Parts: sequence; structure tokens; C-alpha cells
Amino acid sequence: IAVAPSDGATIYTGANDGQIWKSADGGNHWTEIDFSPLPVRVVTRIVVSPTNPNSILVGLSGFGQSGARLDHVWKCANTAAATIAWKSVSAKASGLPDIPVNTIALDPLLPATTYYVGTDIGVFQTTNGGTAWLNVTNPLGLPNVRVDELRTVPGQGYLYAATYGRGIWRINMTNSEPIYSLTLLPFRMTGGTKSTATILLGTPAPSGGVTITLKSSKAVAIVPSSVTVPQGATSVTFQITSSKVSALTQVNITASTTTGTAVSRTARLWLTH
Repeated sequence: IAVAPSDGATIYTGANDGQIWKSADGGNHWTEIDFSPLPVRVVTRIVVSPTNPNSILVGLSGFGQSGARLDHVWKCANTAAATIAWKSVSAKASGLPDIPVNTIALDPLLPATTYYVGTDIGVFQTTNGGTAWLNVTNPLGLPNVRVDELRTVPGQGYLYAATYGRGIWRINMTNSEPIYSLTLLPFRMTGGTKSTATILLGTPAPSGGVTITLKSSKAVAIVPSSVTVPQGATSVTFQITSSKVSALTQVNITASTTTGTAVSRTARLWLTH
């Protein structure tokens, strides 16, 4: 199961028979999206873009058949499209070997282009969205061992690897302080009530803090013009005040910063009447 970081109503599930389903309304309705050329293999991992709830990466287990190589990492750039299009990002020429992919993690600083995958023989990395992959197991100091889980921890800047038989390892990934995520709680509420938003940075804020500019796409949801993450902190919260609405209304809340690496994050707020 994977929930979109930027929209808690968007949920994906993957199954042992290769089926992948999506719900865009918190689980009330589901649509199957596992269409050709996506291979029919065990779905081991689904990772959703931190900024786009309709962009996902999928990891597959299994092997090829009759001498044919199996691609184990696939991307769908728009799961909301009328025609679902899957693209292999396994890089046949300089890519992943034909071995099970157990886990996928996105670099919190460069989630659109830098991915890590854990396999039965170690960790591989791409820095160009899957055009080419590099075996970084030994270069990063990890033994040649099966890696079952890769996780990044917001605010810490570490990539953790849980192995089969050799414990847990980590590397430091961060060197700047862009916005890592923007979350709303609740993200769906009655007009006239309040929601609390939380911004997480990739690393602790430097001297002077990090000022973040805020914007609401509609006047029915009011946000401060800006907030500041204090020096040494990794998060800040603020209130969103809403007006009453006559129908279900979507509002985009955007947080932007130019400190370090320029980053913008958008989360969807739903107002009901």
C-alpha cells in the first residue's frame, strides 16, 4: 500500500498477482491500472512522487523467462490519464540486473531523478530518472547482501538500508535544506473550520532560519504570507482558516523557498459544505 504524500486521498495497492489499483477518493472507489507493457510479477513496492500524487514508481520481483530479461522498475507519470502509460526505467544497456527489486526510495533532495533500489544483491542508484544505474553497494560501504527495505527519514538526511542477515546500515544524503514535504491535517474539512499544515525540511535550518512563502489558490482558504523555520529546526506548522462553501471545493496550498535549493511543494485541501 502507498499513500501519496501530497494528497492523502490518493492510495495505491500492489498484489502478488501483479495487480495495481488506485483510489483517488480515500478508498471509496478503485480503478485497476496494471496494463501492458507492465509485466505480470509480484509487486514489491509502490513509491509515489512527493509532489505529484499521480506519478508513481513500481518495483517488481521475479525473473525473466525463456532467456528474456525482466525489467524490475517501472514508472507511470500520470495515473489519472485516460490511457495509462507505463515506461521501464530499468535501463537495459547500463541498468539493473535481472534480479528481484525488493524496495525503492526517492532521494528527498532530487526525488524526480535520483532513486535507490534494494535488490537481492545490494543497492543500485540512478541519478537521471532511470536512464542508467550504478551498483553502489560496495562504494557506499554496504556488504553484498539482500536489502529488504530502504527508507529516508525527513529532517535527518539519512538513507537507511535494512538487510537480510547483516543488520541496518545508513548513509548521509543531504547537503542543503529544501522543503521536503507539506502536509495538511485534516486535508478534507467543512468550510468555516481550520486545518493545521506542517512543513518539513530535508535538513535542519541554517543560521537565520529558512523563510517559506505561502500561497492559497482560492480566497476561501487563508494562509499566512510566509512562515520561518528557526535555526536548527526541521519543521514549522501554521493554521489554514477557511470560509463556508456551497459545494465541494479544491484549494491548492503551495509552500516555496529559495534558500539553498529552490523548491516548491503543493498540497490539496478539500472544503465541503
